[in-house]
Amino acid sequence: MYRDQIKVLDCTIRDGGLINNHYFTDEFVSSAYRALTKSGIDYMIPMRKGIEWGYIIPYMVTGILNEHPRSAIAYRKTDDRDKFAEFYEQMRETQE
Repeated sequence: MYRDQIKVLDCTIRDGGLINNHYFTDEFVSSAYRALTKSGIDYMIPMRKGIEWGYIIPYMVTGILNEHPRSAIAYRKTDDRDKFAEFYEQMRETQE
């Protein structure tokens, strides 16, 4: 297989943030980016504000209940987006 057919993605910063609550100094991110660039990594998942990291419980609930995630998408847009037990109960009621 040729190198141009393979794309390499690095998620060190994103996944490492699960351990340190996404606290990285600018110097660390900058040095990681420089090292990845030198090593030939094609893509680096960026850290941006507004991106949800890790498991998103409402999506997991819809998956477990074998439901389309449109309910989770709508719920995440509400002020109650982090009331997971309430969301679960609502989903169970719609199944009955």
